[in-house]
Amino acid sequence: MNNKMRKNIKRKTTFLLALSMICSFPNAVSAEAVLSNIGETHEDSETVSPEKDKDDVSPENNTDNQNEDDNQNSLSEDDNELSTLNDNPKDDSELPTSDDNNENVHFNNVGKIEVAIQNFLSFGDDVKCTATLIYPDGSTNDTKDVFISKEISEERKVSFDNLADGTYVIKVEAKGFATYEQAVVVEKQMMYTLRLTTGFCNGYDYENDGSNHPGALLIGDVNNDGVINDEDKNALIDAIDGEQVAEDYVTDLNNDGNTDLIDLMFFSKSYKEENKNIKAKIESSISPLAVSITSAEGTHVDGDFSKLLSNDDTAESVKLTPADEGAISEENPVSVDIDMTNGGTATQVEDITVETGSDSKSAVDEGTITIQYVDEDGEIKEIPAVFKRGANALSESEVSAELDENGNIHVHLGSQVAVKKVKLTITKMMEGSNNLVDISK
Repeated sequence: MNNKMRKNIKRKTTFLLALSMICSFPNAVSAEAVLSNIGETHEDSETVSPEKDKDDVSPENNTDNQNEDDNQNSLSEDDNELSTLNDNPKDDSELPTSDDNNENVHFNNVGKIEVAIQNFLSFGDDVKCTATLIYPDGSTNDTKDVFISKEISEERKVSFDNLADGTYVIKVEAKGFATYEQAVVVEKQMMYTLRLTTGFCNGYDYENDGSNHPGALLIGDVNNDGVINDEDKNALIDAIDGEQVAEDYVTDLNNDGNTDLIDLMFFSKSYKEENKNIKAKIESSISPLAVSITSAEGTHVDGDFSKLLSNDDTAESVKLTPADEGAISEENPVSVDIDMTNGGTATQVEDITVETGSDSKSAVDEGTITIQYVDEDGEIKEIPAVFKRGANALSESEVSAELDENGNIHVHLGSQVAVKKVKLTITKMMEGSNNLVDISK
């Protein structure tokens, strides 16, 4: 038996040992609860008469096949061919205009892409991921670092803001990981979220196209060529066996300072998984950049609405009290105005939810919410809806509103509506409250 045959046998034996370690000590992290908000993309509808959703201010369905190519393991030529896109995504001077209520309104760049990464592996040190946004013209001016904790942890997020309509590509790279790329079509004042995890998560189906799951960052790119294959496996096994490999090779995959069978076990989790669907199901909602909130006359605000709109998980709630410090009542209400035309035109919405919390000290009892929208004929109309704690959804025309036991105010519009403004007015608090409204989202 020559040396080459011995080496190949040793490599196979070592790899089989790593596979047996995975079977004996699986990384049994279930992501069902942690990532339960992974949902279907929402479909944009052209209907503009008063329907429903469940994000803070978001449309209900955004084409399931909107990013059909994203469900493939690599970008197709069509994904890379951006011939139909804006030539200069950062210059809004050539963007289309829209006739909204007989006014020539200019679209602003309010699109947003958010990348959220969560670690489901155990590393010896923190891992730096680099997220790059590739614009429709091929430029890559925006690059942001995401540092994920060495232990299983909460999501870490970065975002790319003020995007014009067009097809962009998110590229995520990290030492020892295969390069992750996914196309995202930005349109209609929307925000798109890609949730990614280190490796595959229990509780999700990665076998079938169209299934809902986070994107998978696969570990095992030893030779830094962006993919995981036999070359990486052989180099890793050689390094474990004490042989010399290229200095820039990443053989310490778990980042603990050693190259050993644990690294091969990490590698085995991603090896020959190219037939799985590793692309994230893209979530969509109204871009917070398309929305602004101000207090109405007679209402004092303590807090920052812009932080609530930014999806910042650490943002504190905003408190509303009457400016005259009197009791909240029909004669002395607190109100906020939500402008949804920052993108230059009305925003398509089906459902609106305002979270006010269930704390007895700031529990809302009654109020109204007024929707200003553009109908099918281009005319601006208003529809009020009343809500009351403990009552079923109260309807006014096609619009209904309800206040649930957790203090969430839900407005159902009946169908997609081109909403311009929303006015929320609180007219009564629960008995024993401290006379302030606490808006958390």
